[in-house]
Amino acid sequence: MAGPGTILAAGRRSVRAGLATLLLVVSLFAAPLAGRTLAQADDPGLGDAVSYYGPEGDEVATIAVAEVVDPFRDYDPNSAPERGSHFVLLRLVVENTGGRALQFDPSTVALQDTLGFLSFPRYVNRGPEATEANPDLTSGDVPAGGTVEGLVLFQVINDAELARVVYQPSRDRLVVLADLRRGADAEPAVGEPTSEPTGEPTAKPAASTPEASGEPAVGSAVYGNAAFGFGLAYDGELWDASESADGLTLSNGVSTVRVTGSDVLPTEATTCVEDVAADLALTPARQDYMLLEGNDGEPVTAGDADAAFAIFGYTDRAGEEMFEQITCVALPEERGVVLVLQDGPLAAIADEGPAAKALLNGLTFEE
Repeated sequence: MAGPGTILAAGRRSVRAGLATLLLVVSLFAAPLAGRTLAQADDPGLGDAVSYYGPEGDEVATIAVAEVVDPFRDYDPNSAPERGSHFVLLRLVVENTGGRALQFDPSTVALQDTLGFLSFPRYVNRGPEATEANPDLTSGDVPAGGTVEGLVLFQVINDAELARVVYQPSRDRLVVLADLRRGADAEPAVGEPTSEPTGEPTAKPAASTPEASGEPAVGSAVYGNAAFGFGLAYDGELWDASESADGLTLSNGVSTVRVTGSDVLPTEATTCVEDVAADLALTPARQDYMLLEGNDGEPVTAGDADAAFAIFGYTDRAGEEMFEQITCVALPEERGVVLVLQDGPLAAIADEGPAAKALLNGLTFEE
């Protein structure tokens, strides 16, 4: 499942993108666990202006996915997608229909594939002329009555089948902007632009950011596991770290994340998750260990042979209701797996899923 590394082999998810999307999907599933819904009853199509409502229930903006180009190939050769992946371009139109300025951040827009994985925006160098003619959509205020239009780009694996464009401005809000699976007779086909991008977008081209330039984030620290050939860059100001022979343990005061390598667990990620869950269910510290379900009754689990996750609920020794996310990611050349375990209070799952997602964006593998 789901945000933001290098492709291990053709057709394999990138380390950063694969784990990021897995962890980002936790925030998507965390909402239904808290009694919220995942999407509107009738998903809109390309070009539909989707209403966005304020806390008082009144419409404050409309957002439309005006164009989808899949694959997008007009990038600078020095900004090519990672092996096994390709770029997808969206053109978004945001209109402020309220009476005061609206803050809009395109980084909270995501592409969801049919397996539930999410891909989030990334910087792609399109060259100065193309960027000047059709700027990227950047974060900022949209004035009352104003409209901004711009491009947002994503990197997705080549075999991904796109399902939806979603907007998640906060942990408790999820708005479906477009269903990309609609028939060609109802909407323009994905990969066939509705028109060439036109107009004078209000938004300016994206400024250079540490993420775009490859510079480390403020407060970043780096853990390296030489035995299994993977590393993790994390924010040392947010996470307290403890290294041991078994791996890395991180805590933010609410949840704990343990990152280890293994050449004993199955290298097939879904089987790895199943085996780890079976072992953990037998431990005395976990009573009533059960796979969690969303409001739709579906289990909170997804993945494939390369990367998979599942979220379980249990009662600890103190009688507290807890959640545990098990994530397995296959290492290159079948040299083992990276196992990531996150534990925290069940009531905090909506907050802690995105926290772990942001952390695991820094996971990298050696080829």
